[in-house]
Amino acid sequence: MKGFFSFFLTPLSQLWAGVYSLRRTLYRWRFLSSHKVKVPVISIGNIAFGGTGKTPLVIWLAEYLNKHDKTVLVLTRGYKGKLEGGAGILRSEDRFKSDASHFGDEPLLISHKISKGAVVVGKDRYQNLLRYFESVQPDVVLLDDGFQHLKLQRDLDIVLIDSTLPLSQFETAPRGYLREGVSALKEAEVILFTRENQASTNQKSEVKKFLENSASKQVTWGGISYGFEGFYSFAHTKQELNSTNEIECLAVTGIANPQSFFRLLKEQGLKVLEEVTFPDHYPYDDDRIEKILEKCTQEKYFLICTEKDMVKIRRKVNSNLLLYVKIGVQFSHGEEPLRKKIDQLCGISPS
Repeated sequence: MKGFFSFFLTPLSQLWAGVYSLRRTLYRWRFLSSHKVKVPVISIGNIAFGGTGKTPLVIWLAEYLNKHDKTVLVLTRGYKGKLEGGAGILRSEDRFKSDASHFGDEPLLISHKISKGAVVVGKDRYQNLLRYFESVQPDVVLLDDGFQHLKLQRDLDIVLIDSTLPLSQFETAPRGYLREGVSALKEAEVILFTRENQASTNQKSEVKKFLENSASKQVTWGGISYGFEGFYSFAHTKQELNSTNEIECLAVTGIANPQSFFRLLKEQGLKVLEEVTFPDHYPYDDDRIEKILEKCTQEKYFLICTEKDMVKIRRKVNSNLLLYVKIGVQFSHGEEPLRKKIDQLCGISPS
């Protein structure tokens, strides 16, 4: 039976890959229009479905550029927000007044990290860029999930590859887990393997060897993990959970890869009594989270979520027992070459 389905799905997978490949060719040969803007555009994207950890890298880039006094405009879809089909802007000075139900959870999280600039949401990212460009006056545009968004030309293409994705899944849908074929990687200038600390050395080696045949010879390779930076309250105050006894908690999240979050909590020495998983981008617009917090209050457990969950949950409940985990990008290799590319592109003087 498995062989039958494989035989049936193969031509569909090949057709899928062919359509995406043709689309790139039409843009390359200018049969389809791709637009250039007057400031550098950096795309952060992937070739697979699901979460590869783009948002933490977008935040890392935005904070790095802000540190060097660059105004940043982040273009993102605003998935499952009310403005996804239209347009909306989150300016840095108004970021804490906004609602995730309108803008989406990831744009709101990104906006919390930007000190100079704005996040613009909506599917038509090029038109939204035109709409808000003059009011923001950005020095750099960050195109979130932009590898397939060919309507807007980019000056640097960063592609993320999930290190934990099995090699058997590196085929286009419906046979595998890829949005488009690995041949598209020849257009990437930087390829970063994410969640490196969660994959074996052998697995990482096999995947890189496989992808090297499709990537450009000049590509910069790198690796990142998402490291623990602390527990924070709903008021964004860091909390120290030092105790001679094992800290008990309930863990709740609505992200694409919940097991990585639960694993991180256990690595920090917490005793996770219950793992509660919601769908990715879950709005927390019902009373389920209140009931979970009520249970924690009765039993004196902490309720711990991700920072992405907190931007929605904090509008529903607040409690000293409610904490989120702050994580940051940690490079294993490739950080300096990437910084040099960004510095050269954005006119940042070497420190």
